[in-house]
Amino acid sequence: MKVSIFNRILSALIDFVFVAIMALTLDRLIATPIVNGIWNYDQQYETYHAIVEEYEKLQDKYEIYVYTEDEKRILNENVSEEQKEAFLQDQRVIEIKEEAVVLQNSIRKITSIELGIAFLLSLLFCYMLFPLIFKKRATLGKRIFHLVRCDKKGVLLRTPAYLLYNFCVILFHYIIGLGTFGLYLLANLVVYFVQKDHLTITDRMTKTICTYDEDYIEASLVTKEKEMEK
Repeated sequence: MKVSIFNRILSALIDFVFVAIMALTLDRLIATPIVNGIWNYDQQYETYHAIVEEYEKLQDKYEIYVYTEDEKRILNENVSEEQKEAFLQDQRVIEIKEEAVVLQNSIRKITSIELGIAFLLSLLFCYMLFPLIFKKRATLGKRIFHLVRCDKKGVLLRTPAYLLYNFCVILFHYIIGLGTFGLYLLANLVVYFVQKDHLTITDRMTKTICTYDEDYIEASLVTKEKEMEK
């Protein structure tokens, strides 16, 4: 039974959502403690927040910002050029701007590392560990649609070969796919529709095919036979 592109795309989207949810979970449970322990992210963020507050107080001091009767902080439209110049020449203002740039770059770097760790761990869990739960290896999306990965002869991939295939999925679909802003994934779809055998680039590289689970097909046939008997 031929697998529809609709089912393949939906199963891939479910896998992607699963990866995203797991990434958020693992970020809090694992990535954040690791990153904070090595780079003291919390301390740097608190320092940045403190100098921002100090910067705002200096703005108030030079009346760059003023407060309305209901304590709402607004930009002073009547501020003079002398006030602006005095504010900009304040030594502490100059120091804060320099410190803020350094802290912002450090926080962005740490955040990127943290998200990268969480995303990588999520990919490894969803594609390398989660499928090992089932006798017939499958990710969550493939499991929902009863899809399995076989070699070109239709034989189910053994665990090492299956994990190797999923490693290729991580590399090409996520790392290269996202790195090329989806161009690789688009190329996969184009190849799928253009070629008569409807195999994607990844299918060809790994010499595998996506098909329905035989048990699912047999169960479907039995159900149809019973319906016809009625």
